Amino acid sequence: MTGTAEGIAELRDVHVTYPGRSEQVHALRGLSLTVRRGEFITVMGPSGSGKTTMLNLIAGLERPTSGSVCVNGQNMAKLNDTAASVIRRRDISYVFQFFNLLPRLPVGENVAIPLRADGIGVAEIRRRTRDVLEKVGLADRIDGFPDELSGGERQRVAIARALATNAGLILADEPTGNLDTRRGEEILNIFRDLVEGESRSIVLVTHDHRAAAYGDRMISLRDGQIADEVAGKHRGADVSDFPGAG
Repeated sequence: MTGTAEGIAELRDVHVTYPGRSEQVHALRGLSLTVRRGEFITVMGPSGSGKTTMLNLIAGLERPTSGSVCVNGQNMAKLNDTAASVIRRRDISYVFQFFNLLPRLPVGENVAIPLRADGIGVAEIRRRTRDVLEKVGLADRIDGFPDELSGGERQRVAIARALATNAGLILADEPTGNLDTRRGEEILNIFRDLVEGESRSIVLVTHDHRAAAYGDRMISLRDGQIADEVAGKHRGADVSDFPGAG
């Protein structure tokens, strides 16, 4: 990975506004955040606080109205579509809230999509696909199709697809929202192991206080700004003392 020694992703004084019926809607208001290498950040906040907008900016899926968003030292707003897509394939993995699986492809092929797009060899694709599906407990569903799976199983396939690329930065939008408690904890432990064992960086948006506790830092967003920030406690600790996390 390249970029600054401190941050794999850096947002500086970011504003995002959208046109509204009577006035502009401010999704982010001067947000600044550094995601360090090998760091797990969890983000909480009410609906409309700017959580998903922030993830989309880091991924280059949206552009800021003002301010800068850099990943591995590259200003995402200044990249053309081809250069931004290369970063999304190689440096960033995104776990979407609503899976984004292709229904006509079997599970294994869904996991392999970003690997094929990056020109990785067939044997390596097969190995990675098997490994990540085993990691999320779905190795036996590799030939099944998304419509044969429960919502929780589809979410685990989406997580496996994100893990398969070996990207240094994983963005996750409510990745445990469709999982039962046990499966959710398994996924969160996988994320912590990636941070601790492989120095990957993770930004995870959640409404679940217990999921937030897995982070190194827990950030609370309100009205497009960071309202609070505290240290996480890791792996399911009691987070009743996290201020402003609702």
